[in-house]
Amino acid sequence: MWPLPTERLLQVEAEPPEFDAHRQRVETRLSELKGEIKAREDEMCILRNFRNSVLPVNLLPPEILSTILVSFVSETRRSTDHSRTALGKMEPWLTVTRVCRHWRDVAMKCSRLWSNLSFSTPAFAQVMLERSLQARLSISINLVKKHRFLDILTTALSQNRRLRSVDIDLDEHIPLETVWTTCTLETPNLKFLRLKYPTEQEDNKLPEPFLQHKAPPLEYLSLDGFDIPDWRSIPLGTSLTFLCIRARNGKLTTGASPEKIMSSLGAMPLLNYLEIAELLPSDPYPSLPTLTLKHLKTLRLFAPMPAIIAFLQVVYLPKLKDLQITFKDQSRDLSSFLRALSSSWDLARNEVQSLRLKSSELREGYAHIDTLSLAFSRPEGSKPIVTDMVLHFPGHNLSVEPILRSIGRTGLTPLHTLEFDSVDPVHASVWTELFSDLPYLRLITIKQALRRGFVTALKRPAGARSTPFPALENLVLDGVDFKYGPSGNAAGRVLDLLEAMASRPKQIKKLRMYRCLNFGRRDMELLQTRLPDLQVAWNAPS
Repeated sequence: MWPLPTERLLQVEAEPPEFDAHRQRVETRLSELKGEIKAREDEMCILRNFRNSVLPVNLLPPEILSTILVSFVSETRRSTDHSRTALGKMEPWLTVTRVCRHWRDVAMKCSRLWSNLSFSTPAFAQVMLERSLQARLSISINLVKKHRFLDILTTALSQNRRLRSVDIDLDEHIPLETVWTTCTLETPNLKFLRLKYPTEQEDNKLPEPFLQHKAPPLEYLSLDGFDIPDWRSIPLGTSLTFLCIRARNGKLTTGASPEKIMSSLGAMPLLNYLEIAELLPSDPYPSLPTLTLKHLKTLRLFAPMPAIIAFLQVVYLPKLKDLQITFKDQSRDLSSFLRALSSSWDLARNEVQSLRLKSSELREGYAHIDTLSLAFSRPEGSKPIVTDMVLHFPGHNLSVEPILRSIGRTGLTPLHTLEFDSVDPVHASVWTELFSDLPYLRLITIKQALRRGFVTALKRPAGARSTPFPALENLVLDGVDFKYGPSGNAAGRVLDLLEAMASRPKQIKKLRMYRCLNFGRRDMELLQTRLPDLQVAWNAPS
C-alpha cells in the first residue's frame, strides 16, 4: 500500500487525451519525493514505471512496437560501423533493451529481433539463437581468423528449415564439409545464399549435396572462388533474380555446353542481375534461337573476347541498363564486340554521349588495366548522363589507342563529355582523327598527364580555316603533373598549353585546375595576363 497521493496517481483511469496532464502530475509527485529525506526508492520506482507506461509509444500494441524495434536495429546495423569492438556489434540490441522495462519485455518476446545473428561474441550469438525461437534465421559472417564461431555457426546452419539467408566468407583453414554438411539444399525457406572462398585454396570444389538434392527456392545466389567442374552442380532455380558465379579456374568439364547454359538461363525468367566469371564456354555456339532475358537489368561478364561475342550473339537484352565486361585476353579491337553488342542491346545502337578512359595498376592480378566507360546518347533533354557500359582491358602497359580507334569516328558524333585518366600516350593524329571536329564536345577532362598530343591537337595551325574542338567550352586539368615526361620541363609544358589556347579565335570559357603539380603562382599570373577573358579556377596542391 502506497501513500494516498501516490495511490491516487496509480489508480487513475484517464482517457488518452488526459495522459499528458496526468504525466505532469506524476512528475510533480516525483519532485516532491526527491525533496523528502526519507523518500522510499521503491515508491519512486513504481511511479517512474507508471509514467513510462502511459507514454504514447508504450500504448502501441506489442506487435507494432516489435516491428518498430526490428526496423530500428536493421537500419542501425546498416548505417553504422560496429566492426571495431564486440560491444559495438551488440549495441543496437542493447539500446532497445535498456530504454525501459516495457521495451525490454517486448524485445525479449520478439523472436524476429534476434533472428539476424550477430557474431560479436560466441556467448551473444548463442543468446540470439535461443531468443530467436522458431523465427527464420539470417546468417552473415566472415570466418577469416574467426574459428571461435564455428560451433555456434554449425548449430545455426543445422536448423535447415529456419534458414532464410546465409552469407559466409570462408577461411581456407575451415573444412568445407563443416559448412556443406549443415547448409544442405533441403532448406525450403532459404532465399539468399552467398558463399565466398579464397581463390588460392586448392580443395574448394562444389560439394556433392549440390548434386544430390533439389535446389531450394533461392532468389539470390552468389558463389565466389569455387572450383566448378560441372555446370549442373550449381543450384539454379526458377525463382532466381540475382545470380553471380565467379569460378576459381574456369575449367568446366561437363554440363557446360552452350545449349545447356542457354537452357539454364532460359529457365530463370525473373533474373535481373547476372554475373558470370570464367565460365562462358569457349566452344562456338550452334545455331540456337535467340534467348530474350526480358527482366535482366545488370550484366557482368569475365571471359575472353571471343566467348563474350559468341554469348552476345544469342541473347537479347531489352531492359539492360548496366553492363560491365572484363576481357580476359589482351584483345583491343572492339569492332566485332560492338557489332555483337548492338544486336543484343538496343541502347548500344545509339552513338556515344560520354566517354571516360582510365588506366590503373595492379588489379585482378594484372600489372596494368585500362577501363573504358561509355554513356550512349539519349533523347534530347534526358538527364543526368549515366554510365551504361564499363569495359576492362587487362594487359601489360599496352596502348589505349587501339581501343579508341576501334570505337570509330562515326559512333562519336554526339559526344559532349570526354575524360582521360591515363598516362598512356595518345598521339596528336588520334586526337585530330577522332575528336577534334566533333560538333558537341563541350567538356574535356585530363588527369595524371597532359600529353603533347592533346596540346598539339588543341592548337589552331596558322592559316587554318577551322578551329579544332569547335564546341569546347570547359577544360579540366585534375592531378596533372606538368613536369611529367622524359623532358621534365614544366615551364615548357605550361607555355605550350598557353600558346595552344591563345591560338584559338574562339576562346575556351573556363579552365579548372585541381591539385596540379609543378604549376605555381607565376604560371597562374602568366595565364591570366595572356588570356584575360578566361575564367580560371585554380586549387594549388597542399
